[in-house]
Amino acid sequence: MGLLKRHSEKLAFALLVALCTGFVLKQGSTSDAPWEEELRRNTALIQAALANPKDPSPAYEYSPQALAHKPRYLDSIVGRFADEATPAPSVPAFVAYPQPARPLVEPRPPPPGVREEFAWLGQLTNMKLSAEPGRVFLAFTPPRSLKYMELVRVEIFRNTTADNLEDTPFAVIQYEPATAEPSPLERLPPARHGRPEAALTTPPPAAAGSGRFVDTRVEAHKTYYYRLRAVGRMTVPPRARLPNAGLPGGAGITVVRPPKEALPLLSGQSGAAALYATPLSAPQAVTAESNCKIRLAGTVGTIPPRDCPPHLLNAGYKGSFSVCVWLPEAQVWGEATTYAGVGERIQGKVLFTNPATKQLDAYAFDTGYELLEIKWGTITTRSCQALPLLGPGGAPLLSPAGKLVTEERVVQSTAIANEVAVLKNTSTGTLKEFPKCSAKKE
Repeated sequence: MGLLKRHSEKLAFALLVALCTGFVLKQGSTSDAPWEEELRRNTALIQAALANPKDPSPAYEYSPQALAHKPRYLDSIVGRFADEATPAPSVPAFVAYPQPARPLVEPRPPPPGVREEFAWLGQLTNMKLSAEPGRVFLAFTPPRSLKYMELVRVEIFRNTTADNLEDTPFAVIQYEPATAEPSPLERLPPARHGRPEAALTTPPPAAAGSGRFVDTRVEAHKTYYYRLRAVGRMTVPPRARLPNAGLPGGAGITVVRPPKEALPLLSGQSGAAALYATPLSAPQAVTAESNCKIRLAGTVGTIPPRDCPPHLLNAGYKGSFSVCVWLPEAQVWGEATTYAGVGERIQGKVLFTNPATKQLDAYAFDTGYELLEIKWGTITTRSCQALPLLGPGGAPLLSPAGKLVTEERVVQSTAIANEVAVLKNTSTGTLKEFPKCSAKKE
């Protein structure tokens, strides 16, 4: 027993060495484990499949035939991301940038004895449009209340659409004498659009200094939009300091500022005053009427008598029409005679001298009407005579100057048979009557 107690540690160490030696000898044996044998078999199968590739069996769980009927989760996720993704151009709209607080700047009051005033150009008012054959009339009221300003011109802008007007004025109405050589102030390009106002010509006639404009370069049945603006010149240089007699004691100065809400066109140079324009007026539209005036001049053939039975109506006649046509190129009225039978359009050509080429030219016109019939109508002629007015007692009345007071009275009415052409508007289908030798505007 004593021997065991004295040599127990040595016995435990010898037992541990024996166990470790047995484990090492077992691991170094040549016998193969089961998993190594299975690995070699799988490797051989893979190499054989690679050497002789075949289509996968339909029984294989991940074959193409089997995957065709399975949900495509990846495509679904990609589609959802594409639908919910924010387009790149709109990303900045969702980005918040720190905005520094804008400092409050209180206007400094003018020093004692100084006051500030703004020039005033006013506005164009009462703009009205109306159409007649071959022309459009535009009326307006020029600015009246001006302060430190003088009206230079009114610019007229025109186009066939309301939202896309021309940059260059279509016409200009001058309110001051035009000089042959423009001043240095007029040569400068305007601030608006950054384009020079080189085309400030007046193609149509415009009454200088008036609030009325006649546009004679219009096409029949076409809609035009017009806008106006006034252009004025400051009578003093901007920020001029003027003696002020309105303050107590008659001392002090007035500083003149440019007009508010006005567009600066030209900057003052060498002490010259600047040009300013009012905002463009709201667009107004007008549709041009026909550029023709129709008159029935006569008939060729025999028209049916009054109350003629329908089966006896004669349609073998023609109407002779005298048509006045407005010629935009020549800016004059031309006249032509044309013939139209029942169901035919009233159209033709008018000859004129082209002002550009100085040669004879032809303008084709179409009134937009066709002849339905020519029938018999009646016109009434009245004869009038100046007869004296009678007082309560039957005596003639006298004026304070002792003259006989008279009035025009119809003394005789006569009904005369007259030919009447019934025309149909091919665009609207409406009917209009044109008596012989009676002009009507269309």
